[in-house]
Amino acid sequence: MGEKKDPRKTFGQALVSAGEKYDKIVAISADSSKGSGMSPFRERFPERHIEFGIMEQGIVGFASGLATTGKIPFVAAIAPFVTARPFEMFRNDLGYMRQNVKIVGRCGGLTYSDLGATHQSLDDIAIIRTIPGVTVINPSDPVDIVKAVHAAAEHVGPVYIKIGSPAMPVIMDENYDFTIGRGVTVIEGEDVTIIGTGTVFSKAYEAAALLKKAGISARLINMHTIKPLDADLIVQSAEETGRIVTVEEHYLAGGLGSAVAEVLCARCPVPVKSIGVDDQYASNGPYEELLGLESRLDFGSGPTKVIPDELKAIHRCLVSVKCLGRVAAIVADQISLSLNGDQPGGRLFREFQLCAELAPGSERWRKICSSGDTGALEDCPDRSSLDLAAGGLAEEDVRHEN
Repeated sequence: MGEKKDPRKTFGQALVSAGEKYDKIVAISADSSKGSGMSPFRERFPERHIEFGIMEQGIVGFASGLATTGKIPFVAAIAPFVTARPFEMFRNDLGYMRQNVKIVGRCGGLTYSDLGATHQSLDDIAIIRTIPGVTVINPSDPVDIVKAVHAAAEHVGPVYIKIGSPAMPVIMDENYDFTIGRGVTVIEGEDVTIIGTGTVFSKAYEAAALLKKAGISARLINMHTIKPLDADLIVQSAEETGRIVTVEEHYLAGGLGSAVAEVLCARCPVPVKSIGVDDQYASNGPYEELLGLESRLDFGSGPTKVIPDELKAIHRCLVSVKCLGRVAAIVADQISLSLNGDQPGGRLFREFQLCAELAPGSERWRKICSSGDTGALEDCPDRSSLDLAAGGLAEEDVRHEN
């Protein structure tokens, strides 16, 4: 990995570059031009910069109106304030009217760590990808951010771009072909495919390197576009490696993991493990610690202790971070455990695999139907165990952690 760069400054510089190429670009902000990295654009094109107050719903409508005159508005502000707050306007004014507006949610995910759940954005991809016709991009490094801005400017139609706040390492080659809707295989592998996106893609990159040292050949895909999703690349990787792990800074429900599972459920059922934030409101604190605390990134690695239920999640995080050092190591540890059927977490993959084998239309299913031997279905996990598996941790795994 290369030099770390501020994603907001990178966005601002890319917007200036795009503005020099497309004179119809207009930069709009909700009392946050400086924080969104738009200061260079304002200085370079003062007549094409508009600073509103804190009125995101009105800004989305205004941007939609500008688009009807041929302008290309780029609206940037804190991620939850341009997605959750003005969702109706996003859906109706931009999506339904198919307006050529680009919404940039900065400080996405947990990266607004110190301000807590009100300013963190863990549901933006889930809600925006439900709007028909809206392109959703989650750049995985500074190179992606630059290319995403230019690609969005060239694309005709509404686009949502999600960027973080902490400095991101450069991973992608500056000359690589960035295409909306096309994932990129960054590392080849045969044992498992890791599909990462956004700010935590660097963690997935480090995890792949750690897995390689452990003798596990992990394929790594940069899925910078969540919608439209590169279904063909996902299916190809599932067929070739047989296992998929998704990594994202988003709720488990509705994000990259859900989108990947939707594809594979219909086209190539294989074991899928999604790493993300569980069904909870995030806390506040240092960013790296929040990644371990709020996300199901570990199965624990410390001694068993008797602690109150409300402290168990914190204990798991601190023990794992202390022992493993980095969130990337936690990701790698979880994947390697899951690949080993004798370790905690392996049961989850075995159950998902069994479900895939017994899925209607599968070879095993057809044999059962043709033979009438319903006894073969006794191996199928019951519903409660499947629900636990889908949730990410089995009861016995939780006991192991604590």
